[in-house]
Amino acid sequence: MTRNISHIGRPQPNPQGAEAAGASAAQELLSEQRGNTRMDKDRSQLSREEWDFLTCSNWELEECWHYEFKRESPRVCQIIVNWRNVYKTPSFDELLRLAQAMLMPPERGHLYALCPEWPTYPYLSIPLAERERRFSQLFPDPRKSLAAELEPTPAAPGDLSVEALNFIRELIGCDVKTEENVTFRIPWRMADKEITRRFAAWLKIHRRIRASINVSNRVLGADLKALGALRTLRVNEDWSRGPEIYLEQSEWTKARKRAQKIIQAIESRWT
Repeated sequence: MTRNISHIGRPQPNPQGAEAAGASAAQELLSEQRGNTRMDKDRSQLSREEWDFLTCSNWELEECWHYEFKRESPRVCQIIVNWRNVYKTPSFDELLRLAQAMLMPPERGHLYALCPEWPTYPYLSIPLAERERRFSQLFPDPRKSLAAELEPTPAAPGDLSVEALNFIRELIGCDVKTEENVTFRIPWRMADKEITRRFAAWLKIHRRIRASINVSNRVLGADLKALGALRTLRVNEDWSRGPEIYLEQSEWTKARKRAQKIIQAIESRWT
């Protein structure tokens, strides 16, 4: 489960003009990144890391997905660059310390925001050894990272709390809660299996919306492949001149639409 971290675009302090400066810087970075994608009219000049994600291992595929697709979102770039401009933290380790100081949990899907290479350079341009090091720093204990996804987090400055959002939904007649903070009494002398059985029973009674389907690595890989096609088609519409990401024109067309749909969904989610 990944939660929206757009609140990091509203840090404290917030100097006058920081948001405008962040937007300008984000646009420059996004233009630079797009410029790398459109090096010239020959798609063969496109950096391989921009379109070929086959070398991305399963353990990092989800982070690569967020890193690459959010490079395509002007809104996400604006928020993250604005955050960085305020705090002036140039390295991964400094950004990580800042995130920890702001009590941001080490959740999956957030690595890109801490990578100084983002959004200018592709994920796979970061050496493998450095990616492994950053994973070990951000997710030192997979169990703790997983457990952190269920821990309540206070609302960031300028954001509404989960309780306030749910109250507003009730006022407008929307009884659907996408998340809520609850309190449990945990009988620690009871076996884990029995505690888990009781929690499962609680979920059966109180769940109000259908669970989202888990996204598999196969789907993530297919999404990234489609993104690679979108980027190569930006350079040259003649799909036959470039690398054989797909073999048929219809596949290229479907892939472009698939990637564009994902990017549009990210933009609307962060607006």
